[in-house]
Amino acid sequence: TSLFDVKNRKWSEEILEKLQIPLEFLPKVYEGTEITGYIKKDIAKLTGLSEKTPVVAGGGDQAAGGVGNGIVEEGNVSVTIGTSGVVFAHSEKVVIDPLGRLHTFCHAVPGKWHLMGVMLSAGGSFRWLRDTLCEEEKKDAKKKKIDPYEIMTEKAKSVPIGSEGLIFLPYLTGERCPYPDPYARGVFFGLSLKHTKEHIIRSVMEGITFGLRDSIEIMKEINLPIGEKFIVSGGGVKSDFWCQMMADIFGKKVVRLICQEGASFGAAILASVGTGFYNDVKSACRKIIKEKDEFDFNKENIKIYEKFYGIYKKLYPSLKNLFTESVKIR
Repeated sequence: TSLFDVKNRKWSEEILEKLQIPLEFLPKVYEGTEITGYIKKDIAKLTGLSEKTPVVAGGGDQAAGGVGNGIVEEGNVSVTIGTSGVVFAHSEKVVIDPLGRLHTFCHAVPGKWHLMGVMLSAGGSFRWLRDTLCEEEKKDAKKKKIDPYEIMTEKAKSVPIGSEGLIFLPYLTGERCPYPDPYARGVFFGLSLKHTKEHIIRSVMEGITFGLRDSIEIMKEINLPIGEKFIVSGGGVKSDFWCQMMADIFGKKVVRLICQEGASFGAAILASVGTGFYNDVKSACRKIIKEKDEFDFNKENIKIYEKFYGIYKKLYPSLKNLFTESVKIR
């Protein structure tokens, strides 16, 4: 709505006054663990739940997912690779990127905030690759009764770090963070006769991960506290290979959790606090959330990725005006 005062966690009286919108038109604002009401009689009848069942406010998908991943203390950061890609960080105070490259929202944790970098086509880029260039892998996967992504990832392993100079920009549907640009487009840079489908697969995975790193670098730039490990979730992190790639590109340990249900798990944690099973969200997460495995970064791999990431960062600024020009040609 753009009517919210994020810093003070309430509707902005100043904006409402300027737009002549009465405050009573808007719903009451709740913290994530507050009870907002109870199950209605007709819903109780449909579900078999008691009418005394409390309903807790919860949070939006990313805020609840942040709780489900345990991103509830200073320094906590998560990375999610779904159709979109999200870098999510907890903050004890309001921190705003002055250039608007990251989003700052109220967290579902009472009295706290979160910063978020969102790229539009993370797993979406990998899906595009599967559906456009990997028909052979899809047929093979069907025969073997496995996911095509497993075969694609296995092929990517045969290619050296940096895909021998092939770099992918994952802006297939424009971009949101760090470049709010609807005209941005995908690019394969450095393509040569030596490159194979295996190179293309790996370069797409690396390009997506570089795109996620962009948001991490901005968080560092604005002095947001960042810990030594990142919690990862989403379809992309089913792959050990991709988890290791993230550790090497981010220069941080990467951790997967036992429960991968994200937002729904976070909503359950918020409900457990709201109904008194736990005193607060932090202690609930410490008790409930369990780590599954960890991937440590390889220092030699970091050195190589650093060079390719340096090129990656220069590509969008070099192409920005050309993206706009090409899209507007009719």
